[in-house]
Amino acid sequence: MKIREKIENVFNAVTFAEANEHETARQFINAGKKVLLAGRPGAIRQKTIDYAINVCSRIDAELHLLIVGSSDFRSDLIRTQALDSGVKMNVSVTQGDLTRAVTEHTRHDSRTVFVVLDSSEAIVPQQKSGVKSSSSDWGRIGCPLVVVSDGSTI
Repeated sequence: MKIREKIENVFNAVTFAEANEHETARQFINAGKKVLLAGRPGAIRQKTIDYAINVCSRIDAELHLLIVGSSDFRSDLIRTQALDSGVKMNVSVTQGDLTRAVTEHTRHDSRTVFVVLDSSEAIVPQQKSGVKSSSSDWGRIGCPLVVVSDGSTI
């Protein structure tokens, strides 16, 4: 979203807030927010999906599902769950390294407020590329990273 659009949204929000249309004002302030849920096919657990959809619902953001790997991944169930929660969702599929794909996505989409990953994806060897992701690689994404854990202790 460009600076001019942001300024227009703020002015519109102020106008509606002054008219006691607080919900409409809130929509202008939150316009365009996205949460990126990223992972490989079969590596995103239901708990992580639930978290991403819940937070999108709470902050009035769109969910962007980034699948790194097989293009035959079926996102129908996730899309249905998102829509049932009132969350807009879109999907993109890419190949290669997960860290690199997330970094590229956030670099080109400034509306991403944070990235959600399953704990199994946060620090794993990239089998095909031979490259290992580390916590320092994730520091380059340009927004907060939320790693959803299974809750077990070590």
